[in-house]
Amino acid sequence: MNRIVVVCGWFLVACKGSPDRSVGVGSPAPLDARGQQVQAPPPSPPSRLTCVDLPGAQRDNLQVSADGKRAYYTEQGQPIDDEMGEPPLDLYEFDLALRTTKLLVRDVGTEVSVAPNGTVVFTRAAETTGKGGEPRRVVMVMAPGGDATAITKGLEGLRGLALDRATGTIVYEQRNDNHMEVWKAQLPGGTPQKVSSTRHYFLIGVTEGSALLSNGHRLARQPLVGGAMVDLADLDEHFFGGVVQGQAVLLSKKDRKVSLAPLTSAAKPLPFEFMADARSLTQGAQVYAIGKIKNTYEVHALAAANARPLLALRGRRPVSVASIANQLLVLAQVDSNGDGDFGGDDEVDLCVAAPGPDPIDALSRSIPKRFVGLDERLRSKTLTGPLAGARLQLISDRWIHVIIPTLPTGAMAEDLGALVTRTQQQVAEILPDHPAGPVSINLRVEDTGQRAVSRWHRGAGMFLVTKGVGTAQLADRAQYLIEASSKVMYAGGYSSNFGDVTCHGTIKNIGDHELTDLEVACARSSISGYREVRGKLKPDKLAPGATGSYRLALGYAIQGEDFTLSVFSSSKRMPYYHTHGVREATRIIAAATKVHASTQLAYLHMVSRPSANFRSTELRIYVRAPKALEEGPVDDLERAAKKALALFKAEVPRDPRLYGVPKIVIFRSDQKRIGWTYFNGKLTTSEPS
Repeated sequence: MNRIVVVCGWFLVACKGSPDRSVGVGSPAPLDARGQQVQAPPPSPPSRLTCVDLPGAQRDNLQVSADGKRAYYTEQGQPIDDEMGEPPLDLYEFDLALRTTKLLVRDVGTEVSVAPNGTVVFTRAAETTGKGGEPRRVVMVMAPGGDATAITKGLEGLRGLALDRATGTIVYEQRNDNHMEVWKAQLPGGTPQKVSSTRHYFLIGVTEGSALLSNGHRLARQPLVGGAMVDLADLDEHFFGGVVQGQAVLLSKKDRKVSLAPLTSAAKPLPFEFMADARSLTQGAQVYAIGKIKNTYEVHALAAANARPLLALRGRRPVSVASIANQLLVLAQVDSNGDGDFGGDDEVDLCVAAPGPDPIDALSRSIPKRFVGLDERLRSKTLTGPLAGARLQLISDRWIHVIIPTLPTGAMAEDLGALVTRTQQQVAEILPDHPAGPVSINLRVEDTGQRAVSRWHRGAGMFLVTKGVGTAQLADRAQYLIEASSKVMYAGGYSSNFGDVTCHGTIKNIGDHELTDLEVACARSSISGYREVRGKLKPDKLAPGATGSYRLALGYAIQGEDFTLSVFSSSKRMPYYHTHGVREATRIIAAATKVHASTQLAYLHMVSRPSANFRSTELRIYVRAPKALEEGPVDDLERAAKKALALFKAEVPRDPRLYGVPKIVIFRSDQKRIGWTYFNGKLTTSEPS
């Protein structure tokens, strides 16, 4: 039997016919029942989009080798602990001819670059911490086939890293007191040299012998040979998107239009007329703009003179694009959580596309890859009894959301705890050995905002169940071995919103056996990075019923930043019953219950944050509007928002973490888009500024 090799999309695929239907080259056409020759249908054209069969994951930072034979991308790995922050990133290499992947480097920073000779430049956390407890980071270099080596010591405040691929110059920035310093080093591992010391905020790129910086609210160019900065453009009005043909690419924050600004002087940016409503820009050897027109995502090459899209996709969202010969390599986001939108939980596939302006209808999926084939079993097993009519949303490898449109009359929030536990047991029967570990359940009622969560905690080795309204959740004290209280104190204030922070409180052993080698860590995330301070509990050994205390100095911070408390016993992270959090959640739940009964607005969450000018702190209270309010008279919605704000102000304590000028931020009924903000007695159809 002959084998006919055809081009299927991008890859060469050997296509075999079945033994009884194979047609050799030159064979006559088959006959029908009347003995007439049957004309074979014309062959289907090769697909213009071919996606590689890789495990489901979130991917970014697409790069291509100098010879065009290999691609590189970062992939989001699994977090070490569910209670920790962002999971680590790993760098992978993809052989474009063999379609094979290879893990190059584990634990890389978000800024990772591959030089033309294959050398990888990235950052990694050092073993030591800085003066304020913030993890130090080192700049690492790994030559092809070699081991990763550090070319710097542990740097405090290392925030930006870039590589000038044309010259092999590594550029990075680090904080030194209240200044940011720009440094450079030459590959393969030259001695770092300081270029400048300024008050600029961020390193955002490097090109043609210069570092590009956000100098306050301005885009500036700092020559790497030294000398004065050159002011280029206003970053209050634009996002920076890369460099093309000696010009900076800018994306307008107001109308999403792209413009170009010369790198030699502070000239007015010139609009690039090719599309409206550009959503994002991809940086690399070429700059591509990605825009959306109705349900189609268009990719434009900014170096091209015509206005026709280089690629148009329906069903997937391109997030990163690179050119390989006469094809495009695309990281394409798929709606893998089935919420009808592309967001941070969605998986990203590696695809190859034939360029052209005609739209491609890309195959999609609405569940994570590892749930394919299991989704129907999960639905038939779990969506029964009280959950009949609910929706199952498979968010990721480790989370399943069960969405109930409305609770039956008379159902109480207490019933949700038992319901989420039952659902958890049913899911475990279907997924006893799930590759990503035990799967957690989030059960929420759409119209009231009530929620119950069964979350796997690795430190405890068990599911911890909470219930409440929105993110205000109450835990079952019987599930815990320790009870914690924590407070954050601002002292020596530099203004009403800034100060030196101390995290302090107590830890109590509420279990039935002694706990030893107890440590406490207090951490915060802010614009200056992630900072964690860790110390021994006093005493660090607790008998049942005993209490210890801690006091940790976190350094300079802004009121409203998020703080996290962690407790360890013999280096093992322990879940804890948080007394202050319970009191706080109890008051929020009471307010949220009254708000829904009076206004039908369902509470989701709240956050306190500095205002845009840092002159005040604002408290944003996020709620969901039912369809009746969404589609009804605006006056009704405004009255509901006014009443909701009054109830929250009366019930919620004046705690530093929940302090500030309040705003009611209202999601539309689909809970995907913010529709209104109520502030200073007025309802506006916009997101909060």
